[in-house]
Amino acid sequence: MSLSKRLDEARRAFTRGDMAAAAADHWMSTSPYMMVILPADVDLSELSTNEHSDDPFVTCAGTPYQHIMVPVGDAEGDQ
Repeated sequence: MSLSKRLDEARRAFTRGDMAAAAADHWMSTSPYMMVILPADVDLSELSTNEHSDDPFVTCAGTPYQHIMVPVGDAEGDQ
């Protein structure tokens, strides 16, 4: 399946509110991030899932919505 088709399916699932498997009630409101979306069959298991580190991490790991978050700036109010 093409990446654009996977992204379209994820968008439709999100707009349906079908995010329970991806921890729908857990949203981040911290520093700015760049989201890196890869095909579902890419193994991200060796990357951290620690969202509190200053390094890139995987969020929604093990779900069709898994993606890498890469910090690109400081949190609002940080000096």
